[in-house]
Amino acid sequence: MPTTWTIAIDWERNGSYTGAYGDVTDRMISASWFLGMRRPYQDIADDSKLTLKLSNHDHRFSPEYSAGPLYGDLVPFRPVRIQSNDGTTTRMHWIGWIESITPAVNQNGDRQHRARSARPCSGAHASFTGGRRQYSLQQLHTTLVARPAR
Repeated sequence: MPTTWTIAIDWERNGSYTGAYGDVTDRMISASWFLGMRRPYQDIADDSKLTLKLSNHDHRFSPEYSAGPLYGDLVPFRPVRIQSNDGTTTRMHWIGWIESITPAVNQNGDRQHRARSARPCSGAHASFTGGRRQYSLQQLHTTLVARPAR
């Protein structure tokens, strides 16, 4: 059985990834990602990154297009994941959140959209400093990913 891939964005931020426009697999032009070490003998892992290039022929991913179905939801910190299924096992390849959304300017050709995503380092004792307050990974997850939709 062939392996099927699914790329989904949780626009509603409800943890389901099953909204009307959540599955973006059919709009994918390219996807590239990496996890951790990128070079041999590297001492410290790099932050994981994902770059998606999606078809934007109907302005669905254009934040300024007020008639679009995702208008108001095209903002950073929307969860995104990549999974594969070989018919027996579903595997998670990447999970994180969108850092930036950039529609490509192209009036006469194919309209495209680029989403850059990141995820926090996976160390058990990692923390991030924001101003004077430190946030644990669990606090970041609760604040950025698990927070209910607006």
